[in-house]
Amino acid sequence: MNRRRIALTCVASTAALPALAGCSAVDSVVDYFGPRPEDALERLAVAAASDGLALQGVDDAAADMRSSQADALYKEIARLCGTDDQGNVPHSCEVERPTQAPPATDSSQVLEEAASATTEAADEVSSESRPIVTQQAITLNAWLPGDAPDIPTLSQPQRESAADLLQWEYELVFGLDFARAYSAPAAEERIDKLLRVHHRRIDQLQEALGHNGKVPQPEPAYSSGATTLPSDADSAAAFLDTLVEQDADKWHAAAVAAAQQESPNQEWLNWLIGIAAEAQAA
Repeated sequence: MNRRRIALTCVASTAALPALAGCSAVDSVVDYFGPRPEDALERLAVAAASDGLALQGVDDAAADMRSSQADALYKEIARLCGTDDQGNVPHSCEVERPTQAPPATDSSQVLEEAASATTEAADEVSSESRPIVTQQAITLNAWLPGDAPDIPTLSQPQRESAADLLQWEYELVFGLDFARAYSAPAAEERIDKLLRVHHRRIDQLQEALGHNGKVPQPEPAYSSGATTLPSDADSAAAFLDTLVEQDADKWHAAAVAAAQQESPNQEWLNWLIGIAAEAQAA
């Protein structure tokens, strides 16, 4: 994609355009031959903007979220198309943003449809736009209730990533167990819930990896890296928040990496987005 700033200056290469002269000829050349917004990205942007309007007064938090997603998508379209000295995209790349939409009757249905469409598009847009679309798919799925999807059968290219994620889950469980030992009683229920989630992920990853190869086993202990291990209830609470944040970052990075592959596996990507959404909502 062309990301340079477009200099719309008069040029002498307009002889093939009869009845046009000077800069008007150049403008017509740009309009005809200039960059076009990517279809999938444009569809997502228009849908997000429409959802933001439809959800106003129905679910204002969701409306703000979808409007923000629309802003990001329109900004991405402009970035890919390039702009002139005044910051405007070429006429060929202009995308009309909806200004009205029928009120939604069910915000959950709107978000479910948005999550499905955005997840499916995560490997359809150009590779440089996939991080934005993947993040939006994760955010949308995080708004929806229910468990993450079941892990698909792994092909050889996914095994390395799955093994790395399994080791990460082992490390998280070790950290959660450590935090629980110092946590206040009020925090134990949250930790126990997180432990159930992470043990479920471990079971899925172990089963998938065991179908066609060796299953990595947990280490006897893990280092906390730069994070200080807890020694009382307050430090345990801070340590727990750090673990949850790191978990969301880890799964987000895994989903984006899978989306940016030359030929992403849709089932594997969908599962990673689902787990990343689960981690973001924790």
